[in-house]
Amino acid sequence: MKDVPWISEGRKARIIGTAAGSLRGTTGNVLSVETPRGGGFPDVHVEAVGEKKTLRPWQVVDAGFKSSHRCSRLDDGVWFFEWQGYENNGNTVVLGRDRKVVVDAGHLHLLGSLLVAMEEQGLSLDGMDAALFTHSHPDHFDSAGLIHAAGVPIGLSQRERNYLQGDGGALYGFFGASVPEVKVDVDLDPGDLIVAGLDMTVLHAPGHSPGSVCLYWKDKKVLC
Repeated sequence: MKDVPWISEGRKARIIGTAAGSLRGTTGNVLSVETPRGGGFPDVHVEAVGEKKTLRPWQVVDAGFKSSHRCSRLDDGVWFFEWQGYENNGNTVVLGRDRKVVVDAGHLHLLGSLLVAMEEQGLSLDGMDAALFTHSHPDHFDSAGLIHAAGVPIGLSQRERNYLQGDGGALYGFFGASVPEVKVDVDLDPGDLIVAGLDMTVLHAPGHSPGSVCLYWKDKKVLC
């Protein structure tokens, strides 16, 4: 079973995202955390106001879990989540109005911090229309597997996907992690790109990694 350190059996939990609207309460008790038959990320069985339901790990966070992200609302449709924890992790950006994309969601085991910080801004992972990654280093891309499991399309450049087949994938071993198993739905190759209704330009920026890119949202003149 994939480790999700923001959830504990027998603990009170916050229910976030679309799941909160499907239950009669936004808090509940975690009855059990179980690996589904097909493996992968666990099912989380919760009870809220006498109602039992099975949720997914991006919909539940321990009630006492504290976020290490600080959010700055830079403009209408622009949220910057600065990582302030002690471990190495990327900063995250959410862009969009009616439809939204999340950029560089960070390490998998630190994703609970981002989920809490997003929830405080009225955002949720299952409310994202795409997850884009500037490059594939673990402190940016490690959470892509869970995000993909949540049904969010993944964006990464072709050069970076090639890099993951060799040295880029080997880097995950230093973090005790494995390369996320995802299907890339959005090719972040140089040029203009419309994703989730956002008119963007992708700029190839190699150096930090062979397939690193910058993402420019033309409407707000925001460069990630």
